[in-house]
Amino acid sequence: MLEEIQSKGYEDPDLPSGSFGREESLPRDNFDDLDDYDNWNQSPPQRADGTLLNGQNGTPDYRNFRRKVVVENVADNDYSMVMDKGTTYSKRIIVTVSSEKTPPSFPDVVIKWVATREGMELLYGENR
Repeated sequence: MLEEIQSKGYEDPDLPSGSFGREESLPRDNFDDLDDYDNWNQSPPQRADGTLLNGQNGTPDYRNFRRKVVVENVADNDYSMVMDKGTTYSKRIIVTVSSEKTPPSFPDVVIKWVATREGMELLYGENR
């Protein structure tokens, strides 16, 4: 998921600068910019083409996993401060993988990074 999102453009080339949110339809391989992934939430996870990763047809069995993505504008000088959508040049992307078992079989895995028009920066030790 990380590589997939990082391979997309910072913003939709067909929309005015500052636009935010999903403009493309599913499956995910139609997504063309970072904020198309905002509020992506799937269990079991799936490939970009929509193939479920549920152990069938030779896919890995991730039926007890959930993958969530949040994309939000953050202050350009303080990546912990969430701003209104489309109002800054910095977008924080948070990918969370969690267990669907009760009790969970592992703690949530959370990876955060910030994207700007100039590139991306992995964030370490930031609390959400």
